[in-house]
Amino acid sequence: MRKALVITIFVLAITALSLSPALAQGDQATVNEVFEETEKIRRLEAPADVAVNYMSREELEDKLLEDMEEDMPEEETQIADDIMTMLDFIDEDLDLQSFYVDLLTEQIAGFYDPEDDSLYLISEGGDMDIMDEYTLSHELVHYLQDQNFDLERPPFE
Repeated sequence: MRKALVITIFVLAITALSLSPALAQGDQATVNEVFEETEKIRRLEAPADVAVNYMSREELEDKLLEDMEEDMPEEETQIADDIMTMLDFIDEDLDLQSFYVDLLTEQIAGFYDPEDDSLYLISEGGDMDIMDEYTLSHELVHYLQDQNFDLERPPFE
């Protein structure tokens, strides 16, 4: 019985590995279709080498924490926490940084990162569903805006 279980697990693992390239090809076809439709609607073109990356919720949480530490040091977070508590916007026992990270980890479906010009979809694996396609199209629009209109440029330069 134990030997049969090991063989079954082995066969399932081999099957999953052999399906991964097929799923990736299927996803690439969907990505190409989403890109073509979005470019057509927006009348802007993206280069063929735009990276589309997949990230788990745990990886997203790690990235958010890393970005928060870089963009908003602990002292600044504490000041914001103190002000919001003083104004009675939040309870004094609420950890604002954890709240932000939890909220964003739960709510973000994808994002465009202008630092590496890549698109990210938050996915636990498998084929892209209709919401992934919508999210990819939305993030591609951010990419196209940045490439054509420079999102990081200060206004009225």
